[in-house]
Order: sequence, then structure tokens, then C-alpha cells
Amino acid sequence: MNTPVYLTSESLNHPSIRHGFFTRLGGVSQGLQDDSHDDLAVSYHTGLEIDEVTINRTRVQEAFGAKFVSAKQVHGAKVINVKRYWDPLNPPVADGLVTSQRALGIGVLTADCVPVLFADSTAGVVGACHGGWRSLREGIIEATIAEMEKKGGLRERIIAVIGPCLGIKSYEVGHDFPANFKGTLKHYRSLFIPSENPEKLMFDLPLAANGFLKQAGLEKIDILDFDTLTNKDRFFSHRRATRLGQPDLGRQISIIAVN
Repeated sequence: MNTPVYLTSESLNHPSIRHGFFTRLGGVSQGLQDDSHDDLAVSYHTGLEIDEVTINRTRVQEAFGAKFVSAKQVHGAKVINVKRYWDPLNPPVADGLVTSQRALGIGVLTADCVPVLFADSTAGVVGACHGGWRSLREGIIEATIAEMEKKGGLRERIIAVIGPCLGIKSYEVGHDFPANFKGTLKHYRSLFIPSENPEKLMFDLPLAANGFLKQAGLEKIDILDFDTLTNKDRFFSHRRATRLGQPDLGRQISIIAVN
């Protein structure tokens, strides 16, 4: 049996914290993208067979070493304080999760959007949020940090790690797109560089997440520099699937927990 593969950040390597940015490797889903036959797809809400997803999520749980929950993500800014495990087939709606419950992982699902994991090991509180450009604009990062503060977290102590997402060389947008961040992020124009197509710009999604983290007062930030579109052997990518006319069924998960 293939073992699920996940990435970690040295910034979050602490005895009281466990975390993992899982890849698409080590599952049982068949041929979702690029004719792979061992995909670790973990979302119940993309049309996959329930049994396959359940097996994949069980493998993630075994590799991570704790139960975990994820929410139904809608590109908004709602954050939930997670106090107990819930039915994965009927999750609440949220794009951010926070918990201080021990050995209960909180996870976010992505396939180009940016996953951000947070931890204040002193307060014993962790967070996770799903950062598409809409949820970033709507304030998901600030909302997640604010919820952590309710649990005793302090901005000067919170560590944030930006996980694999669509990179600047893969994220082409129109010239009207930068206006989405006007009034919400300082220096937002620095997120864009010219495209080879004069009618387009290239958007730096991880830099946008980093900008919102800094704007929220966080100083301890790490970025895992992996482009989900170009690293096809490691990650699902919504944009890659769309370009290739493949089913957009795969989602990887990023999880964090208090030990």
C-alpha cells in the first residue's frame, strides 16, 4: 500500500504541534488527473465515490496520527472554533478553522488556492484557512487570527505557514483583476507582473497571502514554494485540469493539530 506523502515546515516543528501539507500521493482514487492511479483525493464534495474518499481520509488520519475535520469551503471569511469531531459527510460551512482541542486536526482542502496553517504553541491554539483570492479579499486571514486571539493566541507569537498553491508563473489574470484588492491590501499592485500576453498580468497568490498576514501584524511567516499547477506529480490543480479538459475532482488537504 502506498503511504500518503506530506510536507512540513521547520517553523512549525514544535513538540506541542503536529502538521502536514498533504500531496496527491498515497491514495486509491483512480485516474483523476494525468492518468494517475493512486491519488489521495479527500473531498466528499467533488463527485468522487464516497468509499474512495473515505479510504483516502482514513489513510491521511493514520499518517497524521489524529482524527481531523474539514469544512465546506465557499471562498468566504467565516471561521469556526472547532470543539469536537463532526460528520465529514455533513460539515459546516467555513473557510477557516481554529481549535485548542488536543489531538483533533483541522484541515483545509485546496487545488490551487493557498492553504495557510497557524500556530501559537504557548497558548496551545492552532488555525487553518483556505485562501483563494476571494476569501483573502474578504478577510479570511484576519478572521482566523482574531478567532485564535479569543483562545489566547497572540499575534506576536503566532507562526503562519503558506502552503503549496498556484504560483505567479501559472496565474494569469486580466488587467481589471488588481482592482479586487484596492482598499483591502496595501501595496497590492506589487502582486502583479506583466504577462507575455500584453492583455494579461501574472498574479502572485502566495505573496498576496503573505501581504495579508503581515498587514494583520504577523512577523513569523514561512512560505513553502511549490506551484500546484507545474508540480503535477505532487499536487492536484484545478487550473491544470481545466486546461487539459480533465475532471476537476482532486483536492489535497493541509492539517494542523495541538498534541
